[in-house]
Amino acid sequence: LGKTTLARRLYYHKQVDTRFGKKAWICVSEDFEIVNILKKMLELVTLHNHGLSDIEAITNKLQEKLKGESFLLILDDVWEKNQWSWDSLINRLQRIGDPSKSLILITTRSAEVKADSQLKEVSDARHFVINFEKGKLIPEMPTELDVRKLRTLNFLSGLPRWDSIICARYVRVLIMADIRLRDIPIGIGQLIHLRYLDLSGNDIIKLPESICQLYQLQTLRIKGNSRLKELPREWYKLENLIHIKTETLLSVSRGLGLLTNLQTLPSLELHDEVKGWKIDELENLNQIKGKVHISGLENVKNNEEARKASFGRKDGILQLRLEWNLERKGSSENMMMVYNDEDVLGSLEPPPYIKSLVVKGFMGVGFPRWIKTMVVNHTILLSSLIKVELIYCERCEQLPTLGQLPNLKILILKGFEKVKSIGNEFYYESSSSNNTSNYNVGIIAREEQGLFGALKELYFSNFKNLTTWMPCSETNVFTSLVLLKIENCPNLKRVPTLHSQYLKSLELDNVGGTQTLDIIKYNHTNLEKLVILDCEYIKSFPNGEMEMMMTSLKKLVICGCPALGGIPTSIGNYTSLESLEIRDCENLKSFPDGEMEMRMTSLKQLHISECPALGGIPTSIGNCTSLESLEIWDCPSIEGPVPDLSKLQRLEKLYLRNAGELLRSAACLVSQVHHLRELTIGGFRDEEQIISFVSHIKSSYSLPLSLREHQHLLPSSTLQELIIAHFDELEALPEWTGNLSSLQTLILNNCKELKYLPSKQAMLRLSQLRHLFIFQCPLLKERCNERNKNSPDSQWPNIERIPDIVIE
Repeated sequence: LGKTTLARRLYYHKQVDTRFGKKAWICVSEDFEIVNILKKMLELVTLHNHGLSDIEAITNKLQEKLKGESFLLILDDVWEKNQWSWDSLINRLQRIGDPSKSLILITTRSAEVKADSQLKEVSDARHFVINFEKGKLIPEMPTELDVRKLRTLNFLSGLPRWDSIICARYVRVLIMADIRLRDIPIGIGQLIHLRYLDLSGNDIIKLPESICQLYQLQTLRIKGNSRLKELPREWYKLENLIHIKTETLLSVSRGLGLLTNLQTLPSLELHDEVKGWKIDELENLNQIKGKVHISGLENVKNNEEARKASFGRKDGILQLRLEWNLERKGSSENMMMVYNDEDVLGSLEPPPYIKSLVVKGFMGVGFPRWIKTMVVNHTILLSSLIKVELIYCERCEQLPTLGQLPNLKILILKGFEKVKSIGNEFYYESSSSNNTSNYNVGIIAREEQGLFGALKELYFSNFKNLTTWMPCSETNVFTSLVLLKIENCPNLKRVPTLHSQYLKSLELDNVGGTQTLDIIKYNHTNLEKLVILDCEYIKSFPNGEMEMMMTSLKKLVICGCPALGGIPTSIGNYTSLESLEIRDCENLKSFPDGEMEMRMTSLKQLHISECPALGGIPTSIGNCTSLESLEIWDCPSIEGPVPDLSKLQRLEKLYLRNAGELLRSAACLVSQVHHLRELTIGGFRDEEQIISFVSHIKSSYSLPLSLREHQHLLPSSTLQELIIAHFDELEALPEWTGNLSSLQTLILNNCKELKYLPSKQAMLRLSQLRHLFIFQCPLLKERCNERNKNSPDSQWPNIERIPDIVIE
């Protein structure tokens, strides 16, 4: 990479943004006018043109704006050789900002500039950045480089020469992120002064044991190495280690308790005593901050061992994720199975100011007291909690009380197979509780802002035995809710009606009951997205008020609702609607009144498919003048009258297949719409329809044409792209293909029996053909292989002149 490219990568690096208060990039070239450089610098650091031309005024303004601040100035492509000019510029820059913390970086193609501008020689370099071709071995380091003075080595690209790295024994920072490393040599243990090692984003499977000799190491970054599953056996010797940054779960040996300086704990997986560490080793790691993720909690012996982790004393923990192995799921039906999950979780009580809590794979019948009430130390409500995830707690019969958490914004509940109903216990703790102090804490919280007053996102998933979600006895509930998603609750028959005026997104997927949509029966004028999937019992939308309130709706999806007989009667009045998708509704017979007025002037995408009983669509669809994509397929019963689509001048994509009478208007539409980019037509009833359609394609069009389910003669045309797909009985492309003299792209897809292309003479007539794509045509693929060109059935001679050939 060139000097400018390297400089730009540094300029936009996130660490540079953190290091310098202001930065400016100036392309100087041969115009080395100091006043122009300073003027441009002022504009870049202030984002304003001050209209100054006097060099003193510009310098004073820069002094004012950058007083005491550090800055990075990059002068790109410099050719100036005059020493006086350089001295003058440097003198002025030294009066600006904080010179001791600022940096001027120069890129130049002139050796004279380098020699004359008093820049530091490479031998004095303390920080060295290397950017070479990806995957290629980097040349030896410059001989002028004094490796004893190096403190930072940063490899942006290219594979390092380890012998050169190991020579730089005094280096403190070594960054080798995202450079396709696979192996780390034993010699890395010789870099005994190393404090920061970044190996992120590589494909490392194992770290050498010698890495445990880096006794001064404080930060180890190994994010993005998905195949790295464990740390070296003697990692506990790295007693100065403060941060271990990783994303995947790691297995580690005993000795974790010796790393008392540790602040950032990696995601750790527990095993049995023979294989690794124990949870009680966390007892003295009191400096831990941020996120703690522990998996394999089924390997904790008892509550005493768990209690020694002392999470409650570690106030720096803000995110806590506790997991049991989900592979125990298969044995959960065995009632003789004994679990200690309740005791273990009860002893892992977090500190009071935790912000995020995730519990996954818990097999207790009931939650321990601190989760059930979200109160720790008997009296302290976990009021800082912003996000709670309780996942696959399959034996729990009741949800914890969560409505009293004043700052809870995101709640995810998934895999509660034993919960049959949700009642008041979900919202607040009753006065009949044994702990009066808990009740008083909850009363204060809910009087201030209501129940679930801050909640913005609520997800219910995989409650397969849930039948009833009761409304709360209090009305001030879910007042801030923005998103609600309920999925895989097939027996849920009753849901509460929500009154959140902020609700913008509702998704219902595989939810039982005929009145599920009553959840948004009132006051939802801000609803923007409504998705209804696989709700087999929904027969209709609630009448009246709900429909009239959807004035802000932008996206409506109705899919897999076999009992649905009609869509909202006022859908034509949804003037904000941008996307409408109706799929797989086998009993949907018509739109309201068959001739409803479509005033959806914002509609951009309309998709109707797999509705075999649909007898027609509104003719007023032609009024949706913002429409960009129209897809109607597998709706064979559509009859007239056919809408006039000539007004759809913004239409870019048209997909009509097996769409009844609509296919008759397709040819006319193509001749009237002038911005089509993608056209798919199929399901013609006879050859006459196909030829009639093709004859209407104007010569000015360059659009894909996909003809499915038929093999027919096409007349000579100016077609530029042809897709032939899913012809199961097609064995050979006909000779007439050679008549498509303007054809530029030919795509053959999923023609299992296709063996032969047109003759070589016919293919030579396709003089404009530049691209040939053959996908999932196994017999033709074999014959088009260049290695088989001498075979009597070879098709390679027919296509070898085509510049771009892709066969998969």
